[in-house]
Amino acid sequence: MNILVLGGTQFVGRAIVDQLLANHHDVTLFHRGKTNPDLFPTCKHILGDRVADIEKAKATHWDAVIDVSGYLPSQVLASAELKTNFYTFISTISIYDTDGLEGPFDEQTRQFAEGDPSATEVTGANYGPLKVTCERIVREAYPTNHAMIRPGIIIGPHDHTGRFPYWVARLDQHDEVLLPNTFEERFQGIDARDLAAFTVAITEQNQNGFWNAVGPRVPFGEVIDEIRRQTEREHKLVVASLEELEKVEVKLWQDLPVTLPPGSQTFNYDPAKAQSAGLNLRPISETIGDTLAWIRDEGKDGLGKYGMTREREIEAISKLKSS
Repeated sequence: MNILVLGGTQFVGRAIVDQLLANHHDVTLFHRGKTNPDLFPTCKHILGDRVADIEKAKATHWDAVIDVSGYLPSQVLASAELKTNFYTFISTISIYDTDGLEGPFDEQTRQFAEGDPSATEVTGANYGPLKVTCERIVREAYPTNHAMIRPGIIIGPHDHTGRFPYWVARLDQHDEVLLPNTFEERFQGIDARDLAAFTVAITEQNQNGFWNAVGPRVPFGEVIDEIRRQTEREHKLVVASLEELEKVEVKLWQDLPVTLPPGSQTFNYDPAKAQSAGLNLRPISETIGDTLAWIRDEGKDGLGKYGMTREREIEAISKLKSS
């Protein structure tokens, strides 16, 4: 198949392109050339802004388009003019308005109202609503030949966000590590490669529909135990209550990634529909092992948008010990 990938050089898109090439597709990447510009030298590359330069892709009729980088309605309105037999849109479970609801949440869970179609910036507050608008644009442009893939937290090698790699790197590189006392709370992450395999399969089969692409729910404590087992270090864990963390100004989620207070519904989504359509989920131990290997090979510290520096962690531990 002749497939255009909008994006495709960073994490999720990278995994999708890897899978497309493994399946022997003819792949063209449309991107700005700013992230990993030398990646995928065997693919065709169209460099440009997906709104201002979309004309560069409109002359070709594509067997399929996979949209990895559609966040603003203006971006998706532009790409909705492409000639293609099938359009796959990477959306998000953040489209669901779960406030006051109890999971597990499936594809029928209520959604946010649409976001402002003229928005020029994505924020934490409008991310989900804007994706709702983007999905509607795709449905209108390709009413019987679209797929909406709605992932949750995505994990695995090449993750630049700092969410999951934070814990793998921190526990691999240091003995004394600060942890919140939330070990019974569930974590739910999907390996980027499992997401990619599902996305490509849905695209190849031209399956019209929408699916929550989420991973298994695992107690956070079990995730930490498995990371510790694989790093083979003798850790001296500093476990703090939520009240203690608040006193030293350490926040769940932002400073201690993917950690949540008791009773949170953030990691309570049902993958049953996607699994019935062919989503296969590898054990989290495999994802941990491959992420660990990537961190060691690349010399990563696991930090990104999320996670606190080692210096700040040491300061917080010192305050906790002295209080």
